[in-house]
Amino acid sequence: MYETKILPEDFKGRALDDIRKEILDTDSRLSLVKSLQRAAATASSIEEQSNGRFSGYHVPELDSASKKVRLIPFKADQLEQAESYYRAREEDTRNEQAFSVVLISAGSIKAIRKACPNHSLYTRTFINNCRKVLNMCNS
Repeated sequence: MYETKILPEDFKGRALDDIRKEILDTDSRLSLVKSLQRAAATASSIEEQSNGRFSGYHVPELDSASKKVRLIPFKADQLEQAESYYRAREEDTRNEQAFSVVLISAGSIKAIRKACPNHSLYTRTFINNCRKVLNMCNS
């Protein structure tokens, strides 16, 4: 198998320990892997709940402190209500770092799945690769 080692321009000429520290600091600050996992779980949850029949909107509320996702569904003709709810929840939780809220069209998830049937597999693979990098940096 042919393998290429790619090093981002920002890391060229830097000591490996400095690169490791930056990667770990960035993950600690932003919790990127956990955020990706929550996003993937939310998309799967929306798909499971809708059984492919729901064509409206969802407002997932992600609470990383309690590790819970709450889904608020809206019908296709309730876009204004969905947007209003989303804006209100975003305003209510703007100072809570462990909490995030988004507005998602259920149709957009179906479109992603249709355009890229292996999206879940690719997402899991990417998350697993990120974990491997973080584990390597920790050792």
